[in-house]
Amino acid sequence: MLTARDGAVRIRPVGPGDADLYLALRGNPGTMRDLGGPLPPDRIRAGHAREVAETAAGRAQIVVAEVSTPAGWVPAGNVSLVGSPPAAAEIEWLVLPQHRGRGVARTAVRLLLGLPGAAERWGRVEALPSVGNTASNRLCASLGFTDRGEVDVDFAGRSFRCRRWELDLRAQVPQ
Repeated sequence: MLTARDGAVRIRPVGPGDADLYLALRGNPGTMRDLGGPLPPDRIRAGHAREVAETAAGRAQIVVAEVSTPAGWVPAGNVSLVGSPPAAAEIEWLVLPQHRGRGVARTAVRLLLGLPGAAERWGRVEALPSVGNTASNRLCASLGFTDRGEVDVDFAGRSFRCRRWELDLRAQVPQ
């Protein structure tokens, strides 16, 4: 998978060394608030290992979003894109609290969806943020996703009310 950069944000494939980022993201009560709360460490590690394997095998595109700091590039979050046509691929993102509100998620999502071959590979992409997650819903709208209404989604054994957003990459690439 290719890497991409836009200013102070870049994306790269997730790797074995990113377990601490996953623990910080998925173990954080604030980050996981709209997803039922933090996950236990063993479940986070297993999910990280699975995502590294899926990315390495080419079955998913899962990237780490990094931001440029005076000390160099540091992990700030991740973006996952999984699925296969004809069903819509699903895109998800998480950003560490200290990097929120700076456009990291928007830039990382746009970079991932704009990688060469993304439109042909993924076709339609769907995002399912919680209806109460204002920032993620605004992100979808700002990237040209179409609001398809509310749906109930199961995650980690719980049901959540989400807004379903869709983007056909063959028709447009987010700006």
